[in-house]
Amino acid sequence: MTQTSEIEQYAAAWKDRKRRFLIYVGALNSFWVFVLLGFLSRADLRFDLPSRTLFLAFAAWFVGQMAAGVWLNRFRCPRCGNLFYWKWSWKIEKAKEWRRCRHCGLSQDSAPA
Repeated sequence: MTQTSEIEQYAAAWKDRKRRFLIYVGALNSFWVFVLLGFLSRADLRFDLPSRTLFLAFAAWFVGQMAAGVWLNRFRCPRCGNLFYWKWSWKIEKAKEWRRCRHCGLSQDSAPA
C-alpha cells in the first residue's frame, strides 16, 4: 500500500468518525425538542398532543439515540482495525484518553506514521 493511499484511507476514516459523532450529538440534543413539545402540550396554548403520542415519540427518539450511540462506538481504528472506543477485557479501564484507540493508541484525527 502506498503512503498516499494510506493517508487517503485515514482521512476517509476520520471523516466517517466525525459524521458518526455529529449524528450522535444531533440525536442526543434533539431531546430538547421533546421537552419543548411536552411543555407546549401542557401549556394553555391550544397545542394539544396526547400523552400517548408524546410517549411513542419519546420511545422512538430513545431507540434512535441508542442506535446512533452504538453506530458511533462501532467505528473501527484505521490503523489496527479494532473498535476504536471499546476494548473487551475483564479489567475496567478509566477512559482518561478517550480520543485514542483502545488497542493501538492511535490518536484521533492523526495521519499514518
